[in-house]
Amino acid sequence: GYAYYVETNLGVNTDLSTIEGREQLGIDTEYEDLSFVQMLKYNADDASCLNLNRIIRPSILGVNEEIFRERNAFSFVGASVKNPTWDILKQTMGKNCIPAVADQTVITWGMGKSLGDSILYLNESGDSIYLVLVGGLGNSVFQGNVLISKHNFEENFPSISGSRVILANVNDKQTELLCQNLEGALRNYGPNIQSAPQRLAMFNSVTNTYLDIFLALGGIALIIGTLGISIIIFRSIQSRKSQYAMMQAIGIPQKYIHKIYTIEFAVILFTGIGIGLVSSILASLQSWITANADVPYLLLLTLIILFFINGLAWILIGSRMSVKSNFLSELRNE
Repeated sequence: GYAYYVETNLGVNTDLSTIEGREQLGIDTEYEDLSFVQMLKYNADDASCLNLNRIIRPSILGVNEEIFRERNAFSFVGASVKNPTWDILKQTMGKNCIPAVADQTVITWGMGKSLGDSILYLNESGDSIYLVLVGGLGNSVFQGNVLISKHNFEENFPSISGSRVILANVNDKQTELLCQNLEGALRNYGPNIQSAPQRLAMFNSVTNTYLDIFLALGGIALIIGTLGISIIIFRSIQSRKSQYAMMQAIGIPQKYIHKIYTIEFAVILFTGIGIGLVSSILASLQSWITANADVPYLLLLTLIILFFINGLAWILIGSRMSVKSNFLSELRNE
């Protein structure tokens, strides 16, 4: 990845990969491991999770795929070929068809499409061009955009010159210094400079908000649902009064009867949680094994323990309230 994602209002025509170009803008050349990637941009709609509308035509970025391939930058989570690399943007397709990649979340949720689908645009000649989605990226700073090769971009949008999106990277110890330097050097271009973690956190905050809401609602529903355990226990014990009366008649103390049925329903609770847990693991296994999966194991374990404790508490309350009465009168009635 890269340290900074820079977007400008005006195109930067200076080549920042050369020392002369950096000096021309006033960027210090003494940084360690300083590198830039400049991209052309065709402005359209923002398809990131910050836009809740269904997007038809996202903005297009023209990228130099060779730089990303050599750096092994970013990761693919889906593609039309096995072991995809950035060379996927160079493949030859039919007339007016251009290979493109985008964040998988943008493809699925922002545009409602799948790999292999195409997006229709008009180029500057008025011809229809189809951007065919051949790859899906993992969570990246490009969310909201569709990426094509710089060569295809220049062929279809020749009037767009100057890079409006720039990726910058430098030694970790000099990131703050580089940010200040870029703010001054690009002040005439209207820069918006974001650190890569900051930009990703901005996107993730929207996703996490939805997930937190669903998690809270699901947790509340499950906790309320466990109230039914006490009702089931009460009804079960009431329907088996004759059995409890016989146990009391032959001298089994109430505390042992209480223990027997607590264990019985605890086994049912444990089995139910186990079956649900195995089913959920199998259902989400594909997501768990992906390279960029971030599974909150501690949170999941904590929730499972809390649900078990909550269910066990209602078992104890329900069985104690039901078994505390004397059932010998029921036996006499029979």
